[in-house]
Amino acid sequence: MKEKSEKQIKDIKDDMEFEVMPRQDEAGPASSSLPEQSLHVPVFAEAKSSNHKVRVWVISISLIVLILAGGFLAYKAFFLNQNGAAKPRLSAPVSEIEAVDSDQDGLSDRRESELGTDPSDPDTDKDGIADGDELNVYATDPLLPDSDLDTFDDGDELARRFNPAVNTTESATESQQAAWAAAIARFGLHEPTKTTIKASREEASETEDEGEYQSELFGYSVAIPSQLAVRESVDATIVGFFVKGAVPPDENVGGDIITISVAVKPAEQSSEEWASAFLIEGENFERKELVGNGGAAGTLYKNITGQSTDCPIDQAHFSKENDSKVFAVTLACNELSDFTALFNEIVSSFKLPN
Repeated sequence: MKEKSEKQIKDIKDDMEFEVMPRQDEAGPASSSLPEQSLHVPVFAEAKSSNHKVRVWVISISLIVLILAGGFLAYKAFFLNQNGAAKPRLSAPVSEIEAVDSDQDGLSDRRESELGTDPSDPDTDKDGIADGDELNVYATDPLLPDSDLDTFDDGDELARRFNPAVNTTESATESQQAAWAAAIARFGLHEPTKTTIKASREEASETEDEGEYQSELFGYSVAIPSQLAVRESVDATIVGFFVKGAVPPDENVGGDIITISVAVKPAEQSSEEWASAFLIEGENFERKELVGNGGAAGTLYKNITGQSTDCPIDQAHFSKENDSKVFAVTLACNELSDFTALFNEIVSSFKLPN
């Protein structure tokens, strides 16, 4: 077979080639056509992703709108009446809850729950002192009948003027009793404390010298005129004189015809300066310096009308130098001549503790 020329061989090859892809020399590198085929896939995925995001945003915004609308409708239904005004609260405020004191012992039920005391029993430890008085006045333990562990119950010690919070054989000091009086003025006393103290007062009055009264709380003493009897308020801060044999009209000792009470002033202020704060300038009262029993200095104010519209009163003030306490002896009506003489007898016998 005759060998074919190179030109013939080339022509044969050219006839056998298929135009499947463009030649490199005609359309550039072969790889340039590949991106053209793959461009359809990313464009479709991007469009699909964009549509998905739009749907998510629409759904989210719709949910937020629904939640806000539901919240508003719920607020309107539960908190507003038909007129659009706020409905009254059905639950008590916290301050009212804290003020509930079911057993009237001076401690709220919530506080008793915290302390472990019984909110239905005013004297949890049965020592004769109300739970609130133990905590607020006498600084004793409302869960322990013998707070100072001296074998005497707190109520028994208090009735005998001992400090139930301190283990000692000495009576409560004047400063301790003054602190009790201040706490009583702030918090008051509650049952059974009142009964415990009252019983001790009645027992003491049976053995007391009939001609003289001495304050165990403050230490002062006065003569008791033979026509009068004496009684103390529950906290012993007020002493009242009434006609012997008569029954006092009520338990208000401060309403007796003659009383002795205790007030507090700045220690550096004289009783006269202190009195000027409530005495009306220009009022037709008399001022007289006094010297009580044992040299107690005082001032007598007669015909004070600014404090009473029915009858002028007389009042004597006694105070020790640099002492914050003022003892006021008051005659509720000086038009009763018989009582004026008795008032003067009590004032002239007034004696302060050394």
